[in-house]
Amino acid sequence: MNHRLFVRQRHFIHTYGNNLLLTLNKVRIRVGKNTFSFQGAFLYNQLTEYLRNETYFSSFKNGIDAFEF
Repeated sequence: MNHRLFVRQRHFIHTYGNNLLLTLNKVRIRVGKNTFSFQGAFLYNQLTEYLRNETYFSSFKNGIDAFEF
C-alpha cells in the first residue's frame, strides 16, 4: 500500500507558485480533519509563498515563529 502523508497539487497550467500547495485529503467525518495529514497540509497551505519557498531550515523556522496562524 503506497500512502503519502502530503501530496503536492499538480495541474497542466503553467502558473508560478501554484504547485507549492499541498492537496487536502477528503474526509467524511469531522474527526478526519483532526488527523496529522489533514492539519499539516491545511496549515502549510496557509503559509505565505515566501515561507513555502524558503530553502534554509533556520530561516524557515524563524519565519514560522514570527507567523501568526
